Amino acid sequence: HGDALHCDHSYFFSIYQHCWGWASWRRAWKLYDVEMTQWPAFRDQQQLRQLGLNYRPFEAYWSRHFQKAYDGLIDTWDHQWTFACWQHHGVNVIPTRNLVKNIGFGEEATHTKTTSRLESKILLEDIPLPLHHPTAVSPNYKADIWTSKNIHHISWKNHFKQEIKTRTRTKA
Repeated sequence: HGDALHCDHSYFFSIYQHCWGWASWRRAWKLYDVEMTQWPAFRDQQQLRQLGLNYRPFEAYWSRHFQKAYDGLIDTWDHQWTFACWQHHGVNVIPTRNLVKNIGFGEEATHTKTTSRLESKILLEDIPLPLHHPTAVSPNYKADIWTSKNIHHISWKNHFKQEIKTRTRTKA
């Protein structure tokens, strides 16, 4: 997670929920809707714009991915979970040390066939005890920006590349 996660606390709060090594409460999971029935209203109210602090590449990236999940064009469950958390203003607890390792990368994997992804290279760590707690329950936007850039590859450069690709495809 680099310097973005360097802090004096054992964990931080995030808008992102990482889908490897996660846990939830039953009351939160009851909000999960694989059909994403509320996506059109959420999209039309431009709630992604607010969540992404008016950063257009964030809004465009997540709109594209949520729309594909809503339309059933991708085989996934985690986009729907992200949507449910964001729709209900959830925050997630993320440890500042990596406590899990996804061993499902490579040719035999269902979705993560490439081992070049950053997530496949993160080493396991212990978390020092006793835990040091943050003073407020609010997202660490510095860490969320890091995740946007380094895990989801959200940037102006990639946004423009996607726009060009989309426009070229629609003209053909």
